[in-house]
Amino acid sequence: MAEIELSEETREQAKHIGSADIVVGIAGAVAPEELHKRAEQAVAGLTPNGRSLRVVFAWPGAPGEPARTSGNGNGHSAVTLLPFAAPSALGEFWSGVSACQRAVLAVAGTLNARVCIVLGADLAGLQAQAIQLFAYAISERQ
Repeated sequence: MAEIELSEETREQAKHIGSADIVVGIAGAVAPEELHKRAEQAVAGLTPNGRSLRVVFAWPGAPGEPARTSGNGNGHSAVTLLPFAAPSALGEFWSGVSACQRAVLAVAGTLNARVCIVLGADLAGLQAQAIQLFAYAISERQ
């Protein structure tokens, strides 16, 4: 399997973010505003053992789109949206999905994330319960 090379812009934005507890990757095109809304809902109140988490949502965004961070006030977990340049895919639909999945894993590695969740482009899969289950596992070192 070929290694995914992140764009210089994505690497710089990741460097600015620093690290993440959880990276939630979206392996397909989504509307940034819808992602932002659902991301905030999914991590609202994530504070295992009273500690807020740094959650980064990575998705194939438009070139030049900046990362955005919100939250981390009043004990709420920080939500960062980090666009990455969608890797070029040769041929079939699934090769594009696979390239996006590998890009998300590369972002998670760059951010030294403790957990990486990769979802499809259907944001219905972005459920608060799933994020909370992973957060609990992190806090309890399971």
